[in-house]
Amino acid sequence: MGRLNVLERLGSAEEEAEEISPWWFDTEHARAFVEGETDWDGSNDVYRTTGSQWDSESLWVTASCKYALHFTSRQQGVSERVTELDVKQAVDWLIRNGTDVEEHVAKLPSEVLDEYRSRQG
Repeated sequence: MGRLNVLERLGSAEEEAEEISPWWFDTEHARAFVEGETDWDGSNDVYRTTGSQWDSESLWVTASCKYALHFTSRQQGVSERVTELDVKQAVDWLIRNGTDVEEHVAKLPSEVLDEYRSRQG
């Protein structure tokens, strides 16, 4: 894939997204990649995190342990974008995606595993 440019940061429920200095990362040197999962709705594969058959998301963990959500769409006129997440938002995404975090344990930063496990009870 090459290089992805991160141009925005997702705000939490309590705060607005803050402006960031754009940055980029090399996908070939990323620490982890988690592809968006789909479920069959009887007619189409629908992405769990977007609820759409057309729009997908995947999560990248960069070599420097930043979290980048990569949104793509097969709809004409909808732009691809990459958004920075914090660790809690990344874990929220992993849970919505139905990701088996333990399967990715060797590649994910310990802060992700700690946050995920804290939510498991």
